Amino acid sequence: MRHDAAIYDVYQKEARKTAESGGTPTRVVLDFELKKNVNRQLAKIQNFSPAERSGNGRKSHAHGLKIVNGKIQIPDVRIEYESQEQEQCKVDLECVTGHYKARQIGAKAAAGFKLYNQDYRGRSAERGEDLIGEVMSL
Repeated sequence: MRHDAAIYDVYQKEARKTAESGGTPTRVVLDFELKKNVNRQLAKIQNFSPAERSGNGRKSHAHGLKIVNGKIQIPDVRIEYESQEQEQCKVDLECVTGHYKARQIGAKAAAGFKLYNQDYRGRSAERGEDLIGEVMSL
């Protein structure tokens, strides 16, 4: 429950930043929705030959998701928004907790997710390369 509350907090912060830069959030997509769509697509390609499957396996790009270390990276929440220039954009957000391993954080960063960490009081703060550096130095 604390993680879900942190995700909402992360969304609020990003929506505010988007609005301050002249953008307008148009849609919020949660991780379970992305997983459902990806899993549905993966189920369809299970019946393909290996050659067909290799071409279709890249379809995670259709959802704008990246494959890192052989795994499709799915964010906690995706905000789709219209920029000030009326372009359709998205930002993928991940709320990193103390349970994440360095390899998981590295994969989320490599996928291009904007990372936030949850502090001991349940508040979320944006983190960047410094979080990756801290974890990798352990």
